[in-house]
Amino acid sequence: MIIEVEMNAFQNGKIRPVEVPSDAIHMDTNELLNIVFHNGQNDFQPVEGCCSVSVDDVIRIGDERWKVSFMGFELLPDEHEDYELDDIGDTQAEINEGGF
Repeated sequence: MIIEVEMNAFQNGKIRPVEVPSDAIHMDTNELLNIVFHNGQNDFQPVEGCCSVSVDDVIRIGDERWKVSFMGFELLPDEHEDYELDDIGDTQAEINEGGF
């Protein structure tokens, strides 16, 4: 089974495919995320033209998007939900569009 990872940390959102065992879809989400992170390291599953999965990359599982944090993973809001204002008052959508 292939899980897609948005390589946001170093490759401007390029999609990296990460292969996981087919039965992994039945695992606890956190366990699956850890397997994707592990298998996404070039030491274990090299992908030409892609760096290893890193902090700030986003793992796509079904309709959910999980950001790799320094310790663990953070579920990102649905793309269609309104974004909360960050500390300086800009919305995350505006920041992502490069307006700031």
